[in-house]
Order: sequence, then C-alpha cells, then structure tokens
Amino acid sequence: MPLPQNDLLISPPVRLHAYPGMGKFSWSSELRHLSSKRFLSIFWWPAFKYHQRWFTHSDFFLSCKELPELMDLWKTIQKGAFAYNTLFFRMTPLHRSTTDLADITTLALFFGDEFIDGIATTAGKSFIQQLVKNDPELFYMQTKIQAGKVILVYRFDLPRLLPAEMLQQINPKYRVSYLRFYELLCYFLHVINEYL
Repeated sequence: MPLPQNDLLISPPVRLHAYPGMGKFSWSSELRHLSSKRFLSIFWWPAFKYHQRWFTHSDFFLSCKELPELMDLWKTIQKGAFAYNTLFFRMTPLHRSTTDLADITTLALFFGDEFIDGIATTAGKSFIQQLVKNDPELFYMQTKIQAGKVILVYRFDLPRLLPAEMLQQINPKYRVSYLRFYELLCYFLHVINEYL
C-alpha cells in the first residue's frame, strides 16, 4: 500500500535564475578580494605542512609511504584539515593544531575500512558475519586506564581469529599482507593513544 501523500511537506517547484553578480567587473573589488585575510590565509599551507612533520616524518609514517593509496588519502585529509583550521577556525599553523588527533583518526578509520573490505573479500562476507554474530562485543573498541591515562584497545587479537594463510594473503590495493595491514592499524591506535 503506498504511503499517503502529505501536501504540507511537498513544496512547489522553484525556478532557478542565474545570479548576474554585483555589476560590471571591477579591478578594485578583485584586488580587495585577493588581499583579504581569508584569501591570504592560503599562503599558510607550507607552514601547516611543516607543522605536521612530527607525524609525517615519523618512522611509522615513512614506512607507510610504500602503501600506494595511503599518501593520496593523507594529502586529502591534510587539505581538509588546513581548510578547517585556517578558514573555519581562523587558526594559523604557528599554533599547535587542535585537529591533529582528528586527522590521524580519520586516516586510521579510512585505512581500517579498507582493511575490513579486503578481509571480507578474502575470507568471504559470510565468514566475517559469523565471527561478528558469535561475539559482537568482541569487535567494539574498549577503553582502559593505564598509568592514569585513558587509552583505546582492540578487544580481539586478529591472528587468533583468522587462519594464518588468510593473514598472509596480499591486499591488492595496498600490496601488503593482511597481517602487516593489521600491524599498521595497531600502530595507528598507538599513535592515537599517544595523542589522547
């Protein structure tokens, strides 16, 4: 049976018109725009990238450069963080970025999503669904207090859950074994915990 139509929720179509602008082209308005603080904040990009060298020059991150897709993903996250920091929060890179943790977490989440997709393809979705069905709580993150500091931990040990031959298979996108992939995810979690 079709849902009843609610006439109050349906708005009439709106005609779109091209906006002609404020008038004719003006060099003075263009120069005013090009010299505005918001536009000039784009020049903070090199300083922003330099500020993130604590992470991008770490041994861990340098080892990740072998992963073909990861660097493009990181560059996209960096550009988004720069836009938020400078244009939205109006922060200069001279101050410690308040979004570094969010940037690293975003990278770890995207990377983890690729891992899950790859494992599901390799092991079969029914195998993964059965693992989750057997013990759903096992796949949630857990918080612990260690030396007075809250940390995140995985509740599962993946090498105990999956057969060794499956973990030795190579992920086609990142060209690393799933065991190495899991080790990288664990290190991402370590970096996140250092930052918490």
